[in-house]
Amino acid sequence: SWTIDSLTVTNGRLAFPSGFQLSVTNTLLVTGYGGIEFTNATASIANLVLSNAAYDRAISYVFGGTGGVFNVAGNLTVDQSTLAFVSSGSNAVTATVRGDLLLTNAARLYVYGAATNGVSTTGALVRVDGNLVVGGGAWVIPVTENSGGGNPVFSVKSVMLLSTNSGFDANVRGYGPAYGPGVGKHAGSGWYGAGGYGGRGAATPFNQPNDTGGAIYGASNAPVDAGS
Repeated sequence: SWTIDSLTVTNGRLAFPSGFQLSVTNTLLVTGYGGIEFTNATASIANLVLSNAAYDRAISYVFGGTGGVFNVAGNLTVDQSTLAFVSSGSNAVTATVRGDLLLTNAARLYVYGAATNGVSTTGALVRVDGNLVVGGGAWVIPVTENSGGGNPVFSVKSVMLLSTNSGFDANVRGYGPAYGPGVGKHAGSGWYGAGGYGGRGAATPFNQPNDTGGAIYGASNAPVDAGS
């Protein structure tokens, strides 16, 4: 274990292995080409700032596990940087931010879901007790586990989107090919019908009787299920 007042990581990667316990009582700053990595570890951080950390080259990771804990008591800021919460197998990652979560200047936040048992579709959980603020070309990117449909879930006080080129992007990040309750059908043409969701998917252009679109499922006006 390691308890420290403040910590700065720059031009390098600092990794914490399974079972490690880190406590930062003030600010953990990651900058330059720096990155941090937690693998099934316990992280208790007062404030976390990822700033100008070369978002396209140096990525910070939090990997889930059976005993991993990631808790930010104050604010989490991702500024021109990339942070990824990654579930491991069937172990859903859980991240808690007691203050605000702010993304700006082309920042990226990836959240990868875990495989689920079918009873629950929650594959990852990001809890923000304050505001989730996204602006300046930043994006939150939830990624469903592609065979079982384990979805990332966000529990936040409020969401503030500050610009038109920012937001949530889950495009092509639902079920994988040939998976999901709305998967399209085929009968030997080699082409599947389009996936269904709030409406039935389109058939293939070959007009084969069984090359049909996927079934209707989920909700068209309040979607929570992964796309097929």
